[in-house]
Amino acid sequence: MIFFPMWSTAQTIIFLLSIPATLALVIGLALLPLPSFRRALRRHPKRCLIGFPLLALAALPMLLEIYTAIQVTRSMNAPESERHITLEHAETIQGFDLPAGTKLDLSEAYNNASFKRAEFPHPVKIFNVTATAMTTIWPYSVSLLTVSGEQAVDGWVCNGNDEIEFGRDNDRHDGVLDKRYHFDGCALGRGNRLADGTVIPENSKLRKPWGRPHDVWGIALAEPDPATTEENCLIIKRADRTLVERADDFHCLSFKEMIGDK
Repeated sequence: MIFFPMWSTAQTIIFLLSIPATLALVIGLALLPLPSFRRALRRHPKRCLIGFPLLALAALPMLLEIYTAIQVTRSMNAPESERHITLEHAETIQGFDLPAGTKLDLSEAYNNASFKRAEFPHPVKIFNVTATAMTTIWPYSVSLLTVSGEQAVDGWVCNGNDEIEFGRDNDRHDGVLDKRYHFDGCALGRGNRLADGTVIPENSKLRKPWGRPHDVWGIALAEPDPATTEENCLIIKRADRTLVERADDFHCLSFKEMIGDK
């Protein structure tokens, strides 16, 4: 089965033109064993030297699609054990240095770069966070599972018993993801305060609220104020932690919660 991505009109035209080029290349290769065909090629060596590379180049989009289909089929038919592997040697995958002994859960068999969860044999430093495991939604977000206790991240004290989130912004007009991951939130530990000195309850959820500007945080309070039972979400400025508004819980939902991933 061949999987077709969403292409522009120009890409579709190039792909369609590659189909007859691929057929011509296959026929040419099939005729090579025939002495009469080889004699014809020897009569026009310059044409062959120019024609075959051009034909191969024209056929490249179709050949890549066939290769991708073979890889997908191979992955789909792989035994389940090939989706749960342990690294024999340290590897750098998707920009992360993973030590030997790391256990990977793969989305695609035989493709280590498709890992959706990595469990480390010992705590490692990722984004200056001491992590024991990580989960991913490539290429958008990374969640770190940490050792017990509290960790300071980007000026906040995070509870080590919950995930610490990092993401890549994709709100630019060209749709290109940021190269770097940014801190996207965590379950808060003790000692976090707003600009006016108000203590934020432990285990409140610090989030990058979906659909909001990047200069604000959302905090879903762990201990709601009885006087405002329906407004348990604090929207604050990232720069100085001043309160912008109180809102209902919906306004504190992150992207992962909006799509039902958490």
